[in-house]
Amino acid sequence: PPYMHKMQVMMGGGMIQGRIMNIIADTSVGKSTHVNRMVYHWIFNSPEVPTIVSLEATAGQYMLEMLAIHMRENLRWVYSDAELITFLKSEEGIAMKNELCFKEDGSPRFFLIDDRNGDIKDMEKQVEKLFKQYDSKLFVFDVLTNMLEGSSAEHIDDHMHFQRNMVKNGVTFVNVLHTRKPPNAGDGPPRKASEYDAKNSGTFVQSAAYNIVMNRNKLSDDPLVQNKTEVDMPKCRGGKTGNAGNWFYDFMKAECH
Repeated sequence: PPYMHKMQVMMGGGMIQGRIMNIIADTSVGKSTHVNRMVYHWIFNSPEVPTIVSLEATAGQYMLEMLAIHMRENLRWVYSDAELITFLKSEEGIAMKNELCFKEDGSPRFFLIDDRNGDIKDMEKQVEKLFKQYDSKLFVFDVLTNMLEGSSAEHIDDHMHFQRNMVKNGVTFVNVLHTRKPPNAGDGPPRKASEYDAKNSGTFVQSAAYNIVMNRNKLSDDPLVQNKTEVDMPKCRGGKTGNAGNWFYDFMKAECH
């Protein structure tokens, strides 16, 4: 996507493997919208097979979102439930799913975990299994703060220690993080979130090589403003920090610019 090039330039040509990156934003700003498009870029371009740990969307919901990105069409908006089921069972629908999920040699483009029954330790075991048995070295936790909700600072620090140890083996983590509710700026809109507003623990921010913060005025009456995400990169180890542009979401095409 066009906006991805800007992020790669900010990162000095691309995200270096064996790093931790945090995507930080308030609730409903559109974190998953942009992260899903990053994942879509990676499954077709990354030298590593990504594993997505989906803690908000089920496997079915996630696959439908990825298929919408692949087809550049907001499927849930365009089709009724019955029409969508018919399409997914059609030759075209099956072909699109196979193109999205499998490489030319039949190997998977990505792995997906949507287990909600286990705790963070169970998830860590699954990450280790995918790394050791399937050589997956890019893990996306969407949303990590959901998995660690209610955990003590000690448990959170323990998990980040796990990530840092995996990073030593060349594993890359992308953590999607909620923020604490930002205070209102007087009578105006809430102030912009910063990297230090990441919910639960400053360990996330300190452990990462890259912190990307997203802000959006989701209540604006202006559709251009409402669908524009302001992006900043306050931490970029080995690269340049600063503003990373405005990313605009085209609702009908399920596409970002």
